[in-house]
Amino acid sequence: LDAAGYRALRLGTVASGVWTVCAALLVPLTISDVSGQPLRDHLNPVQLWSVASLVDTASAWRWTAFLALIVTVGGVAVLRWSWTPILLAGALVTLIPLGLTGHSSAGGAHDVATNSLLIHLVAGALWAGGLLALLSHALRGGEHADLAAHRFSRVAFWCFVAMALSGVINAFVRIRVGDLFSTEYGWLVVAKVVALCTLGVIGWLQRRRGVAALRADPQARGPLTRLSLF
Repeated sequence: LDAAGYRALRLGTVASGVWTVCAALLVPLTISDVSGQPLRDHLNPVQLWSVASLVDTASAWRWTAFLALIVTVGGVAVLRWSWTPILLAGALVTLIPLGLTGHSSAGGAHDVATNSLLIHLVAGALWAGGLLALLSHALRGGEHADLAAHRFSRVAFWCFVAMALSGVINAFVRIRVGDLFSTEYGWLVVAKVVALCTLGVIGWLQRRRGVAALRADPQARGPLTRLSLF
């Protein structure tokens, strides 16, 4: 890895470490919430491990913390770029436990709902996480920000498509088409679809202008900032 790549990897490792700590803390917090007992009653590691198996959400957070810890340790040890795609894949895998125990797992059309939710989570993580990584790289003065923005723009487009389709599919698992305009949940789905389409149009316009401006002046940070905001 070059200097910029090493800094990016260290930032990703720190982020993974924070994710590990947050997920680990949510195990006792979830158990305390479900049981109605004070948090201090669930801080014993041995007891916590056994009780977490009885609560699906707590168990999911436990697995998330474990997987995120593996990614964090791997990030500390890695010095070559060829390992970074594996770390990225590992980071995305940490989303699976939560996706498998989310509200979609308990509804009708279980397989469709769960699969669409997992696609939704992965696409959202790649979109938002990739944007933060790009912005961080550019603000540190990293090289080839214009090329990185152009490549990420393509990824963001497919993430948008994946999020839109998976979100609509997940919504129609819960509601019939005829109820879209006759129930509060239906109106919420319609509002989210309209907002998503509006965001997509704004993002497409900004993508054309922002990426073009970066190509014209790779050192400019204004276009990249506006691109990230939209």
